[in-house]
Amino acid sequence: MTGSTTDPVGATRGRLPRHVRSGSASDWICRGRLSTVRRWGIFDGVAMQEDVVIRLVRRPGHYVVATRPIALVWPGNRVTDQLMEDVSSAFALGKQRTSGQDIEFAVNQLVEIAIRALSPGVNDPFTAMTCVDHLGSALCRLAQRDMPSPYRHDSQDQLRVITPVFTFPDVTDAAFNQIRQYGRSSTAVTIRLLETIAVVVGSVHRSADRVALLRHAEMIARGAREGLPEDEDRREMEEHFQSANQLLSEPPDSNR
Repeated sequence: MTGSTTDPVGATRGRLPRHVRSGSASDWICRGRLSTVRRWGIFDGVAMQEDVVIRLVRRPGHYVVATRPIALVWPGNRVTDQLMEDVSSAFALGKQRTSGQDIEFAVNQLVEIAIRALSPGVNDPFTAMTCVDHLGSALCRLAQRDMPSPYRHDSQDQLRVITPVFTFPDVTDAAFNQIRQYGRSSTAVTIRLLETIAVVVGSVHRSADRVALLRHAEMIARGAREGLPEDEDRREMEEHFQSANQLLSEPPDSNR
């Protein structure tokens, strides 16, 4: 954790902060996988007590490198040894990822099964399609949930904590990217991906989520046009792409 002399909200918009080192980072952090945040509430309490803003730059599932910050504090001149100890005590490091607070890990497990099934030595598109079905079901549930804001305020509406959060587009990327890349030469898997997007769109209500689904549908179609050698397979793929594209172009209420 380091102090930052810049506006923390501005830093999230891309301005590089100037870090104020508050002691040796190696004294309180080691390398490993950030498995959980054991006490989320401690950030709010410390931020209010010390009248600072804390920005977490790593989230559960990220790999933490020794001496690299996992949190920034503004203003930096208020960082104390006790504040560092309190904040660092909220994190738990481990050797492996866990699914408790890391939704992407659970998604990656299904993706791993799918791309292994698509390897030339296995060539099992049915297993890959089953994984796509489960991923689509998870995305439907996620699309209907309210996404948490990265900004946490105190009772006086003062910004206190900025946290990295998962978004629907983030999870969609994790779910579709690698399967699309490895399955571009499989007609069955390509069509199942497009069918899944057509199903998921019926659950989305945020414009950013629809944009994410459309982006993936377009990438799937582009890859398949290059990866599928048979004209008839490409024609069938195009039909499914156009169906998904039409659903994505309709107002949300018309899909329900």
